[in-house]
Amino acid sequence: MDSRDKVENMNLEVIYGDTDSIMVNTNTRDLTQALQLADKVKSEVNKRYKLLELDLDGVYANLLLLAKKKYAALAVVNPAKCSDKALAQLQTKEEIKGLDVVRRDWSPLASHAGKHIISLLLSGEERESVLLKIHEYLQTLAQSMNTGTVKLEEFVITKMLTKKPEDYHDPKGLPHVQVATRHNASSTGRKLRNGDTVDYVICIDGTSLAPTQRAYSPQEYLARSKEGTEPRLSLDLTYYLAHQVHPVVTRLLAPIDGTSASRIANCLGLKAENYAEDADEDQEETRGFAHGEIWSLQNYHECTPLFLRCIQSGCEGQEAFPVRKPPFTQTGQNDWKCPKCQHSLLRSETDLIYVVNQIILQARNYAKLYSQAVLKCEDQMCGWLEHGVPDTPLSASNMRSRFACPACELDDVTLKPIMTETRLFKQLKFLQHLVLAPAQTENLSLMALGHLAKAQDYLNNILSRSRYAVVDLADMFSGLKTTGRAIRVL
Repeated sequence: MDSRDKVENMNLEVIYGDTDSIMVNTNTRDLTQALQLADKVKSEVNKRYKLLELDLDGVYANLLLLAKKKYAALAVVNPAKCSDKALAQLQTKEEIKGLDVVRRDWSPLASHAGKHIISLLLSGEERESVLLKIHEYLQTLAQSMNTGTVKLEEFVITKMLTKKPEDYHDPKGLPHVQVATRHNASSTGRKLRNGDTVDYVICIDGTSLAPTQRAYSPQEYLARSKEGTEPRLSLDLTYYLAHQVHPVVTRLLAPIDGTSASRIANCLGLKAENYAEDADEDQEETRGFAHGEIWSLQNYHECTPLFLRCIQSGCEGQEAFPVRKPPFTQTGQNDWKCPKCQHSLLRSETDLIYVVNQIILQARNYAKLYSQAVLKCEDQMCGWLEHGVPDTPLSASNMRSRFACPACELDDVTLKPIMTETRLFKQLKFLQHLVLAPAQTENLSLMALGHLAKAQDYLNNILSRSRYAVVDLADMFSGLKTTGRAIRVL
């Protein structure tokens, strides 16, 4: 902390620091000036310490810093010998630390996609040009997967066993354990045990099981992917796009303006609306307070929409459709119509009773999720769910005081709450926004307004009992004592 203060007093920006190192933004593209600033920082910091000496570890031409000990950079090769060269003439090499692309439990498909995007981000080109190339690359990648031109090796995921397969108490969400267990049961050769790595691919096998329960070894896949074999296996391309490529790419592009999780999903051929609320909870918790707009209209697009089903005969079993707009304008009322038969759920009393019940049930479900304190692994490939406080320790390498995921068995992969205080409040405000009638409405019957008012009363009651948006100044300043002196204010 003292070293950081010294550097900042020199009008330099410390962009990262830990117990034994700091990264300083020199705000210059001139290598000679950067090295001179480095010498100045070394001199100032080393004056204070006798047994500890700060030295130059590296110079980076470009840097993508995502989190503590997670970055990608273009490191200048032998910077001291190249101080007289222009930036374009410098020899550089990519340096990647702690990112998904260097973890072996991701498929080569995801790692290669991530590395390609890192190269584009570090290229030094204009942001708009880089994003255009990234979006085009993702579209091409998805097309190659769908046409079958990507080799099988790209889909193989490798994970290590940390104990014997039979010692895992719940292997349901652990694909590598399931594959290892089947191997040990059928193989007459060497059995897989603690420390061994297991290769597997996620397949479509004709069942409705979760993807983590449809894992097969490459040998099993090759044997059962031929014509005439029943049930025939095929690679689950949607899984690889949604749970391998998408999370790796999204995390790399999180700090970059001009793209989003939903935009990336659209490039990959996934449903973009499913990724509209994928903003990191930590950013979500602070963004509203920083801008004073935590329940403003412009933030409602991040909320989960109200889902309704058409209850008309002939539409039974139809997939639920999302409602995002209040029904108090002609445009908004279109959102409340069945996309199949165009029947409005604001027309009959039966429909309106159903709508009000769904609003109340959805509000209760949000409150239930929050009260149950359900935690989910931040790694979308894992998807581990934990109810209540887990047995695993707090992650030592994570700055957000989260628990490490017991399934991933990696300290930097943590559990995050499915429903935070901020998200709960915003979801309830969004539902209230849907039914809060303005002074004038277009073509909405008194019957519809009356039923929606019932939902509004219910939501008003819940929100009136919430202390989330209340600042109690009396409680805040209750510990302060007066000096008994009068202060003259000029």
